Amino acid sequence: MQTPPEAIVPCNGCTACCKKALIVLFPEAGDRIAAHGDNVDPIIKTLPGGKRVFTLKKKIDGSCIYLTDLGCSAHALRPVVCRVFDCRGVVRGLVAQHGPMGPRLAVRKGQADRDVIAAGQRLIKEEEAANAEADKTETPTAS
Repeated sequence: MQTPPEAIVPCNGCTACCKKALIVLFPEAGDRIAAHGDNVDPIIKTLPGGKRVFTLKKKIDGSCIYLTDLGCSAHALRPVVCRVFDCRGVVRGLVAQHGPMGPRLAVRKGQADRDVIAAGQRLIKEEEAANAEADKTETPTAS
C-alpha cells in the first residue's frame, strides 16, 4: 500500500474525529508502530473482513491517547489515517450512496459519529458559501 496524499482540511481546532474513532495503524502505508511505543493498544483488533490491525490506545473518555486541550500532541507522528481523514468526504460519500438522508441514517444506525458528520456538514456549507461568494465576484456586471 502506498502512502495516500495528506488531506487538506480546515479543521480550525475541531477534534471531533479524534474523540471516538478507532485509530488504526497501517505499517504498509508508512505508520511506524514502534514509534508509538506504549501508546499502541496491546490488544490486536480484527476489522470487518478479517484483517488484524494495531490501533492507538484510547483514553477513558474514548478519545485518542494523543488528544490534548491544544489538539494532537503527536502531530508530526500522527498515523496515516489521521493525515488523510476528511469529514467532508464522509458526508459526501454517505449522500452519494444513500441520498440526502444518508448522514442522518448512518448516525442513527451507529455507523457514523454525530459530531464528525456535523463537522463535515458545517465545512461543506462554509465551502459552498465561499464558492458562491467567489462566483459573485467573478460574474461581470452590465454597465
